[in-house]
Amino acid sequence: NYARFFALAELLEDRLGPYYLREGNKKIEVMKEIAAEQSNYDVLVISAQLGIRHRGKSIQRARLVIAANEFHLGAYEVGSILLTHQNRFQRFPDLRIDCAGDEFAPAAGGDFCHAPFFYFYRESLELNTRDFDSPNGHYGSASAFVPVVVPSE
Repeated sequence: NYARFFALAELLEDRLGPYYLREGNKKIEVMKEIAAEQSNYDVLVISAQLGIRHRGKSIQRARLVIAANEFHLGAYEVGSILLTHQNRFQRFPDLRIDCAGDEFAPAAGGDFCHAPFFYFYRESLELNTRDFDSPNGHYGSASAFVPVVVPSE
């Protein structure tokens, strides 16, 4: 039920400004590179995973063990993927998706200690935040991959 998600996003709009939500630097850099490479297209195509790779890790840990060609996705990227893959969430126990590419400050004062996450609850998609250092098997951080360029001999 994505209509409820959009209604929730409208309610949260004043809490999603720069004092509350910011994008991670690595995600910004990589997405700019991808956008430059795919500048002739309306939609950017990336290889991504929605949490299984980092399942059970805290957001902080997932950020530490990320591969050199991998970067974490934020709420905008994950939300866009979910709009085109509506079968990703079907029931309550489905893996919740951490958006470790973004940071959230619950008190809007500069302490960006949470990240957004998506989950399925009562027949609808929900968006909330959680702290960086809580590992839980019900969560996994979404990430994407840039192609590895292998030097030719």
